[in-house]
Amino acid sequence: MKKIDTHCIDCFEYMKSIPDNSIPLIVTDPPYGINFSGQTSNTSWDNISDYSDFLIKFLTETKRILKDNGTMWMCCARTMIPTVFHAIEKVGLRCNLENWLTYARQKGRGSSHKLKSQAEEILHITKSDKWVFNKVEYLREVVAPYIKDGKPRGWFLDQNTGQRVRWSGVGNVLAFTSPTFNSKFEKQIHSTQKPVLLNVELVVLSSNVGDTVFDPFMGSGSCAVACKLTDRKFIGCESDKDMYDKATYWINHINYSEAENYIASRLKSESLF
Repeated sequence: MKKIDTHCIDCFEYMKSIPDNSIPLIVTDPPYGINFSGQTSNTSWDNISDYSDFLIKFLTETKRILKDNGTMWMCCARTMIPTVFHAIEKVGLRCNLENWLTYARQKGRGSSHKLKSQAEEILHITKSDKWVFNKVEYLREVVAPYIKDGKPRGWFLDQNTGQRVRWSGVGNVLAFTSPTFNSKFEKQIHSTQKPVLLNVELVVLSSNVGDTVFDPFMGSGSCAVACKLTDRKFIGCESDKDMYDKATYWINHINYSEAENYIASRLKSESLF
């Protein structure tokens, strides 16, 4: 198998070829079923007539291909949580609430008659009560810089940003810089693109070097970049040809040396590289 193995195909078609109990980790950002429309050539990708049926179909295949101690990190919309939980229960998977993550975006949507949406949920889904979980720490800004005997207590100055920071275990609310259209390292090519740093964190938390990570809804390819940076194998599907072409170009042309230095400066774990 190629280390980075991408396919311009509907994931349901491709998943038929994946053997039972063979995938250690799935990291994916599927359609949310909220009729979201963004800057892609196919603007109807999130318009799903029966979202519950879609999820049950997807999660049934997920359960089949996941290893018994495998994990899926799945993004979803907060407003669709009841539907998502119902589908998870119906299929017979576990949603481990203690590992439920919230990704806090800087950008939000819609605030005329409601609170601006700046949170997306990432659920920790498994087949059993056993799964891979590695220790990961990330560089976190210190709000209360305590001092003892005139010296920083547990924090230091980040030489790149000048911020007061400390190494901290991963919490259940994550705030990373979002991809932008004018970024040199992480140019936004998909409307719902997640940061590489976020994908790296999920990959390292729940897999080991050399493991295979599957993303059925590849989008921008940020999970593929994360796998290449952390020495994991990657399989990805993207049905939209225009998005697939943009994603594969980015995967093949990113400056990986620069990206690896950046990731290593923000995260640390025995399973990182």
